[in-house]
Amino acid sequence: MVSWAVVTEKLALEKKVQEAAERAAAAAAETKRKTDAILAAMNAVAAGDFTAACPDLGHDPVGQIGEALNRTVGAVRAALEGVREVSEQLADASAQLSAASEE
Repeated sequence: MVSWAVVTEKLALEKKVQEAAERAAAAAAETKRKTDAILAAMNAVAAGDFTAACPDLGHDPVGQIGEALNRTVGAVRAALEGVREVSEQLADASAQLSAASEE
């Protein structure tokens, strides 16, 4: 014969299992949302958009990956800006040398 205590215990365990499953599903959905945001930024950078950035995704490991990607893109953007500035300086110097040689 089944007692009420056994039935109550079984229902409590089923509820705990259901709650754990719901927490796991929510965590998986959150991880997917974060990785999708990182992937979108990475695809934009791969296509040449060095203004792309990940939104703030928190401080868990996935969020830290997003922050690291943002720092990396910023460093690449700064390096490209430096290359552009040097390129302009070389073009100006070349024009000045060309003008001086024509005189």
